[in-house]
Amino acid sequence: VAAEILMAPMRTGRLSVRHLLRPVPGGEPRVREISSPLVLAFREILDRISENASPEIDRIDLEDGQEVPLPAFPAKAVDEVVANALIHRDWNLTSPVVVDQSPRTLAIWSPGPLPYGVTADNLLTTVSRPRNLTLMEAMRMLGLAEESSRGFDRMWASMLVTGRRIPEVEASQSSVQVTLSAGRPDKDFVLGVHRLTRVHGEQVIHSVFTLIVLRHLFDRPLMTLREVAFQTQQGELAARELMEWLEETNLVQPVSDSVQEWVLTDEARGAFAL
Repeated sequence: VAAEILMAPMRTGRLSVRHLLRPVPGGEPRVREISSPLVLAFREILDRISENASPEIDRIDLEDGQEVPLPAFPAKAVDEVVANALIHRDWNLTSPVVVDQSPRTLAIWSPGPLPYGVTADNLLTTVSRPRNLTLMEAMRMLGLAEESSRGFDRMWASMLVTGRRIPEVEASQSSVQVTLSAGRPDKDFVLGVHRLTRVHGEQVIHSVFTLIVLRHLFDRPLMTLREVAFQTQQGELAARELMEWLEETNLVQPVSDSVQEWVLTDEARGAFAL
């Protein structure tokens, strides 16, 4: 069945993807229907999204003289959300994956619920539970997917590192919809992340948990243990260990000896020009 989904033409009357392109938010869409096998449909819908999304809605001038364009939708986030929708959908249902694209939002609707044990509250931390294990393995062998990753962590990180908000996920028993927002990229946050990356390295700063904490403390004066646990989708023990590690990297510091609240260090505040 996995081979048929990957390589065989869709059965008569069935689609793999329906692309709705709206020139203005809420406008009448131009519809493109894709009935190619998955291995071709995956590339085709990515190209379709890229062709109709602005490659530069803003630009960051870095202090080393580089200029970095910010596209409407980060390519890594788009790759992940499309791969998740196509691979993890319920292929027993006949409905296609629907991509609803406007200049400001990109919403991907996938037939079927989240896999058993996965909820909107543990997307970042649950173990990978592919619904279609053989299909996932085949996509991995073709270099089109990462079997060990949930995808959502990279999606979150790529949105945050480009100054956007995290994706919105709406899950029901019949479908899952993930929405990316182009927003107005927060250039001050992007520049601060760049400064901290030069000091601490990409592995530390571009971690999804680090970015979540930095984004919160960029917007607000302090972060509580409960907020850390909720936003990183971890238990309080793991959340506390995360914050102690961030203390050791000199990114945050506790407000008091109770270790229930944290603020940015002077180094981090300086990077964000706070």
